[in-house]
Amino acid sequence: KACSPHHLDNFERGTATPQQNVQVDAAIETLMHLLMTMLTEHPPPSVVNNNESASVNEDDVNDNPILVSCLHILEYLLRQYSIHTRPTTASRLLQTLLPLQIAFPTAYPQLFGRALALVDLQSVPQWTFLRPYAARGAPPLTRGALAKFVARDEALVKIVANVGKIGMEICLSENKGRGRGRGSTTSANSRRG
Repeated sequence: KACSPHHLDNFERGTATPQQNVQVDAAIETLMHLLMTMLTEHPPPSVVNNNESASVNEDDVNDNPILVSCLHILEYLLRQYSIHTRPTTASRLLQTLLPLQIAFPTAYPQLFGRALALVDLQSVPQWTFLRPYAARGAPPLTRGALAKFVARDEALVKIVANVGKIGMEICLSENKGRGRGRGSTTSANSRRG
C-alpha cells in the first residue's frame, strides 16, 4: 500500500514497521529530489543582482521566497520524520543541499553547516569527509574542495553524478511537459499555413 498524506498524519518513526519506514523514506526521497532542483533553480538575490561580494544576512534569505518555502518543508521533514537520523534520508538531505552549497558557497554559508551538524556523519560513511565543515565557524564547502574529495573517492563520484542525473531528469520532465503545449500549438499553426 503506497504512502498517502492521510497515512502520514500520525506517523512515528519509532513505532512504524520497517516496511512503513521504507515507504515513507521513498516518499520523502521524491520530495527532496524536487526540493533540490527548486533550491538551485532560484539563485540568491545577491547573485541575481551580480553582487556576490555583498555580505549575506537574514534579509537575503527572506528575499528569496522559494528558498524560505523549501527550508520550511525541510524543517517539517526534520521535525516530523527525523530525516537526519536515518542513514538513507540523512544522505538524501545532504544531497538535496549540496548543489545549493556548491553553486553558491558564500550565499547561505550556515545552511549546509547546520545540516551537517544535525546528521551523524558516522552513520553515513560516504559523507564523513565533510566532518571539518560541520564545525561551528568552519569555512564553507567550495566547488574546488568537493572536486578534490571526489577525485579521491569513486563512491563519491557516483553520489555526485547521481545528484546531477536526478536534477537533469527532473528538468527534462518539466521541459517535456511544457514542450507538449508549445509543440501542439506550433504543429497546428504549421498545418494552417
